Amino acid sequence: MLKANIWPRIFVLSLVMGIFGYAWQQLNELTLYVVGQPSSVGPLQSKMEAPFFTALRQKSKLPLDITYKPLNETGLIDAYQLQTLQDGVIDLASLRFIQNSKVEPALAGIDLPGLIQDFDTARRVTTNYGPTLDHYLQRQHNIKLLGLWTFGPQQIFCKTRINNIKSFSGMKIRIPSSFMSPLISKLGGIPAVISFDETKQALAIGLVDCAITSIASANSAGWTEYTPYYIPLAFGFGINGYAISMKKWNELSSWQQATFQKSINSYLNDHWKYSRQIYINARECSTRRLCQDGKSFPLIEISPSKSDITFLQNVSRATIKKSWASQCELIHHGCLSQWEKVIGSILQSKMF
Repeated sequence: MLKANIWPRIFVLSLVMGIFGYAWQQLNELTLYVVGQPSSVGPLQSKMEAPFFTALRQKSKLPLDITYKPLNETGLIDAYQLQTLQDGVIDLASLRFIQNSKVEPALAGIDLPGLIQDFDTARRVTTNYGPTLDHYLQRQHNIKLLGLWTFGPQQIFCKTRINNIKSFSGMKIRIPSSFMSPLISKLGGIPAVISFDETKQALAIGLVDCAITSIASANSAGWTEYTPYYIPLAFGFGINGYAISMKKWNELSSWQQATFQKSINSYLNDHWKYSRQIYINARECSTRRLCQDGKSFPLIEISPSKSDITFLQNVSRATIKKSWASQCELIHHGCLSQWEKVIGSILQSKMF
């Protein structure tokens, strides 16, 4: 009789413990201050990133108290994202790689200008080099890399017709950062580092002859009003990532970490698809094909030849890779050999 009565007690005790455990989990919420991309980047921020972090608690079932803000609403400077993560000012960042590459040069190595020309290669590079970057960030900065994504190819738009890559000689070309300057100079162009928001005016008044960005950004920002010629030659692929401080990451249990990472991975798969679709739509709109979502502009598309692409890649390897490697080796011994082993082998198979 005693044995028969013990099972209901065990059941009640287990139920109470389960309810207590659930309540305890809810009371022990993990605060997460997330800084995203600036709102000026367009739909990748407004239609992908912001909705994901807003809904992350509900979808993941994790006890997260998330505050999400685009970078331009924080008063923070993007070039100091690694430092603010280390200092605990923020917990998770949509990390802008080129802007933070002076502090961590390995970030620039994943997307050396001109070497990646298509989405499939970009995805292979990020998949294979991601663990190396994660290792560097954890060891050097106490930051974990959660995953990588892309803005898509950073291509060139010009006010006058360009027949081939050697036609850039003497032309003033807007670039997003000084990292690309040696490449543009080697091609005969005159590099001009101009902020994204100021570039439309620079094109309008003739301060620059050409400008480099993604076709979706050029379309939405109205650059194409002044650049009738479009050359789909990728001078970069706009690869960035999400990073979280190890201090915050370690506040999660192993199960919570796995659940969180699974949510990020699923989101990034959708992000890559969306980036590719944005590129396709913007290219169709900007060359007056079937325009489904965007502004229609009558750009003249000048397709680069295989020799143009090969020339660009060879110049990049001979100039930027060498200077980048010397900086990376100062911090991470063996950085270049690891790059050649992982990224170099992938790109070699894609050389035109």
